[in-house]
Amino acid sequence: MISQIIGFVLACILWLMFFHYLYKKENEIGKTLLIFIEIITFAIITLYFADITNLPSKLKWVDSTNSREWFNFIATCISSLFGTLISGFIVLITTIGQLSRTEDNEKETKRINNMPFLQYKINVVNNTLNLKFKNIGNNTIKKYNIKIKNENILSNNYQNSLAVNEETKISYKLPINEEKLNINIEYQDLLCNTYNQQINISYKVNNEGNIMLEKVKIEDEKLEKKKKLT
Repeated sequence: MISQIIGFVLACILWLMFFHYLYKKENEIGKTLLIFIEIITFAIITLYFADITNLPSKLKWVDSTNSREWFNFIATCISSLFGTLISGFIVLITTIGQLSRTEDNEKETKRINNMPFLQYKINVVNNTLNLKFKNIGNNTIKKYNIKIKNENILSNNYQNSLAVNEETKISYKLPINEEKLNINIEYQDLLCNTYNQQINISYKVNNEGNIMLEKVKIEDEKLEKKKKLT
């Protein structure tokens, strides 16, 4: 009897350790589900252990002749309780899921309503690349960075922000021993959503040593995870 109880306790401890390991990795909904599963599993194991060991009669809680009726009564009560809990849990999960989807839709709508959009004008004068960009989006660009070859390039806008319909530009001396240039522009809206946009430029040098643009490809902006621009 004692060895069976010790085995039961050890099994419960191992199960709780495994449950705790899973619990730390889950979100709020997952944690709620795990707690629910833990309660059900523990109740089933306890009833099974009490049944196979005839524990209630051994502890003098009931007569041995009534232990089966006691077990059936407890099992019926627990089954009814579990049925109620399952129904309530399904309603809870459905409600939480609906609220989460509604919140996500509201956030996306708010992001779109505040999203900046850049319009570019690019040319080369005296082997110097001139890049003008204008915010024609729905709201102000809070901050932006321009990088060429992983080096920050300063624009003529020292505030480092762009209101709607505001324009700024950069100039960059093109190396004549190269034929390609990649420009990376990161900008952040007022909600701290960060966007990344790539501009890929191909050029060639003519016989007079003047640089001529061959191809300019502006990639679509990509939404990144929220980050702090420096």
